[in-house]
Amino acid sequence: MSFFLELLGFAVALCGLHALSPRFGLAPLYLGIGFFVTMLFVADKGATPISVELVGGHGFIGYSTFLPLLLCATVLVYTLEGSRAARHLLLAILCIHVLHGAFEEILAYHASHPPAGWPWLGDSVLVEHSLFVRFCSVAAFLVDFVVILVVYQMLVNRLAGVPLIVPIYLAMMAAMVADAIVFSTLYGLRMPLDGTQLSQKVEVVAISGLPVAIYMHLVLRRYREEVRRGIRERGMFDVLELFQRVREVEAKLAQTEKSYEQVKNMFGRYVSRDVVERVLADPSRSALGGELRDVTVMHADIAGYTTLAEKIPPSEVIEVLNRYYDAVGKAIVEHGGMIVGIQGDALLAAFGATLARDVKVEHLDHADDAVWAAHDMLEAVAALNARWHEDGFGELAAAGLQIRIGVHSGPVVLGNVGSEERIEFTLIGDTVNIAARVEELNKRFKTSLLVTAETRERLADKRLYDGLVDLGQHNVRGRTDAVHVFTRPGHSRPATES
Repeated sequence: MSFFLELLGFAVALCGLHALSPRFGLAPLYLGIGFFVTMLFVADKGATPISVELVGGHGFIGYSTFLPLLLCATVLVYTLEGSRAARHLLLAILCIHVLHGAFEEILAYHASHPPAGWPWLGDSVLVEHSLFVRFCSVAAFLVDFVVILVVYQMLVNRLAGVPLIVPIYLAMMAAMVADAIVFSTLYGLRMPLDGTQLSQKVEVVAISGLPVAIYMHLVLRRYREEVRRGIRERGMFDVLELFQRVREVEAKLAQTEKSYEQVKNMFGRYVSRDVVERVLADPSRSALGGELRDVTVMHADIAGYTTLAEKIPPSEVIEVLNRYYDAVGKAIVEHGGMIVGIQGDALLAAFGATLARDVKVEHLDHADDAVWAAHDMLEAVAALNARWHEDGFGELAAAGLQIRIGVHSGPVVLGNVGSEERIEFTLIGDTVNIAARVEELNKRFKTSLLVTAETRERLADKRLYDGLVDLGQHNVRGRTDAVHVFTRPGHSRPATES
């Protein structure tokens, strides 16, 4: 009777260790399970293992106490923590087996190779071990692990209305039977069937399983019915489906990455890709607000756009604009620029405001990038003009598409403006206004590109600096101070204006 009380106490202690998991995690439970595994090695050492008195006869204390407790712990972890935790538990137990086997080998070596003057202890019970017996024990426990969880889950699925003690009891009995058969078979049938203590193992199942079943029932009662059903009703081979789960996770990850790219590409069509990258990397940056940066701003629009829109159908206007923005957009992006906004035929871009960069690091060549991008934009438009006729745009083939570009450098605030319902990433500051007014100034000089003195002073490329022609200081709309502008030779336009 005293042994049954001891076994009952161990099972209650096991449940108590799991009850500490909300505060301490599963570490206390795993420490307890590690203790049971260690005692399983120690208790049955020697030619005559320690025995206890059971109803059906005597039983070895290791396999009458600690094996059923390990099986109870397996069901407990599997049910309340999930299949993944159960597999981690199995891995931990196997690691303890390996480490203990290595420790026994080291101990046996030192016992049989004592220092000079010390006795030889190679035949001591403390160092008695067999790698073959350990292999049989590990293999038997692996079978126990699979059998108890598969049988338990099958019974839970099919006997939904019965108390948990029934599937736990039957599953533990099945595992005990499997343990006895597997161990004796691997051991070469060198022990009789009664030597496997099959009847004694079945006897201790009821005692050790009862507190665990009651505890699991009380824990599951705290959950809603649909949650309890999800915890209890799983696939019969759920614990064995590791590789299938890995494949499922990999498939979900691939789908998530695909969706991520689709979202990035979709929103990259509406706002700058840099803005999309920044928001996806750090969603908190989508909040309203901005930061002060020194950048180069480019403002560009199509000369004679109003007249052009009157002469060709709206559908062709959209196609022309799409081709135009595709061509000039590539030039801007290739030189590190960011398209901040598009409105009709007008384009606003910034250089040195690339959000993918560390905001603490100044991008000092943004003026050079902007001027080179403007040069490539004009060449891209010239290439478009050469193809309009063969693409069926007669009006454009005759007149040609002409653009005006204004470039100015200075401080701006870049960030999100708007409301909580709708926000827009933009640039704010006098630098933006001057770039727009300088772009309009192209009408006066019949030029396609104007660069302010502030941008010219920031140029690091001497070829660009020396290649600019001084057009002097001029008043622009909305400003009292004159603006000093420069252009590049060869960037003049026909006289058509709007």
